[in-house]
Amino acid sequence: MSKTCDYRWSSFQEYSGKLEPIITSTTPAIETLGGLNAFMVFHAEMGALDDSLDPTGSVARLTLEEARTIADILLDDETLSCLQERNHPARRKAVLALRDAGLSHRQIAEVTGIPSGSISTLLHTHTH
Repeated sequence: MSKTCDYRWSSFQEYSGKLEPIITSTTPAIETLGGLNAFMVFHAEMGALDDSLDPTGSVARLTLEEARTIADILLDDETLSCLQERNHPARRKAVLALRDAGLSHRQIAEVTGIPSGSISTLLHTHTH
């Protein structure tokens, strides 16, 4: 059994933009959800809720490879490569997007190069 994004016959790769849509018309679903970023967040949230493919009933964490794929989709290369130099609100927005997509603190630190302690600070900063 595998998660949708790993399943060979799934259209996830087309929806995520990793493969050119051949059979699937991805535009209606992506536009309905508010864009590719919102689609990825929705997919991560639904995957966390749906344990039907997991015979143990526990929710599996994303692999580091999956985390990197999601980060590449959510944040363009320029944003990802210079995230450490960005201002606090920009870093926080990116870190929140990655967290909301299902990445752990450790995975966010790994893919962004931002220290884990700083990830915690960014996630717990309240903005008004």
